[in-house]
Amino acid sequence: MDNLEREVKVQRYYPNVIANAGEFKQLAILENEEFKSIWEVLFKWFKNRFVSEADLEGVQRWEQMLKIIPSKESTLEDRKHFILMRINTILPYTIRRLQQILNAVYGDDFATVSTNKKYELWVDIDNRIILKTPGMRTLLRAIIPANLIIKILQELNVDLFLYAGGIVSNVNTIQITMGKEFTINEPYTKMVIIGNVSTLTIISLKTKNI
Repeated sequence: MDNLEREVKVQRYYPNVIANAGEFKQLAILENEEFKSIWEVLFKWFKNRFVSEADLEGVQRWEQMLKIIPSKESTLEDRKHFILMRINTILPYTIRRLQQILNAVYGDDFATVSTNKKYELWVDIDNRIILKTPGMRTLLRAIIPANLIIKILQELNVDLFLYAGGIVSNVNTIQITMGKEFTINEPYTKMVIIGNVSTLTIISLKTKNI
């Protein structure tokens, strides 16, 4: 909304009898400044009736009426945005309309909503708006039915490599009996694996019963 400046000239309303008098000309100059100041104040009040055109004083007035407590980090535009969201929550919305609101507030595909038969409203958010979830909960609670539970999650597609390790062991049991020959052969193992490969040879000595 453009600033509708008005050039005030009260001398235009003077009758011809006094229009050319020097005293009234000087009086008109002073009165013109006064009327101009009054006009600027009235126009300021008029603009503050519109959220998008409101200044800091107008935004504070809107927040007072809607019982909104702004955060310290919020800019003037952020506060206007939240006021408009609060005003728009007065009307009932469908799930499609709710998605349009979230797209307008946080950007397209930054928050995707869905419901299930368990009376849950799931919101899949983008990582870039994860710090805005408290304000999102406030907005959703004002719009959705009271019997729906708000669930906010973040799904990520991640490419990962899975490494698996283990232990391969080879146990060779040799029984040595008195009076018999025996040999110990080293096992041959060839494997490519990530982990620990060990070889265990168990030798037990047995004697004849006497």
